[in-house]
Amino acid sequence: MHISHGGPLPIVILEPETPGAGADDLRSRYGWPEWDLSVIPEPDPAWRLRMNIATQSMETIAHVDHEGWSDVVLREAPEVTKLPDDWWHLLDRTEHVLLCGPAAAVRSHATPADALTAAAGAGPLRAVVARVRFL
Repeated sequence: MHISHGGPLPIVILEPETPGAGADDLRSRYGWPEWDLSVIPEPDPAWRLRMNIATQSMETIAHVDHEGWSDVVLREAPEVTKLPDDWWHLLDRTEHVLLCGPAAAVRSHATPADALTAAAGAGPLRAVVARVRFL
């Protein structure tokens, strides 16, 4: 979770899936701006975090074209994992999420805030605010 000018905003920290994936990849392939942790980017209506209502889990992170079709699927959930209720309710309330990365070994940190701080210290981060879509 990150605090924005409008209150808490859920955050998804992306780990690179391949060695070549990184900040330059997020910039050159997807146009994500650099993020220094200080100012939340404006929402980008072309990015979506798709959530499954029945399982309260993430399905995909995707970029959509002007007709609403996915033209890039950045990430698909490898398994169904129910989100904690407080996080689910925050997504429902804000209808937006801050996507940022790359951050290696996020799971090795005690908290998401620790992971984010470590990622920012390791190099530039890229971020975008995506719309949450409940399916």
